[in-house]
Amino acid sequence: MHGDPVFEQPENMAVDGAGNVYVADSNHDKVVKFTGEGEVATAWGTTGTHNGQLNRPTGVAADASGHVYVVDQLDSRVQEFSERFRISSPRVPLSAVRSGSTLADARVGAPRK
Repeated sequence: MHGDPVFEQPENMAVDGAGNVYVADSNHDKVVKFTGEGEVATAWGTTGTHNGQLNRPTGVAADASGHVYVVDQLDSRVQEFSERFRISSPRVPLSAVRSGSTLADARVGAPRK
């Protein structure tokens, strides 16, 4: 990816175990991955309701095994992407995310105090 990303409405960010930073940009319907040095590594997401597409991503989390979880707010789901950003679990309804669950423990959504 060339150039600096232009964010319209960054909603949330997460850092993985390798120090990469993921930013959910809700108005552009994408997630941008930065290296620990601040360089843009990749970005993914297009507007839509199909698997792999996003509709106002408002939360992002990363786990130790290289999965990235994206809260797809207007599609009422959480999408799980693998290290190569292919969908590994396309549709987890937001109603299935409960306190104490794996996704809640990964801090999807607003940071906890």
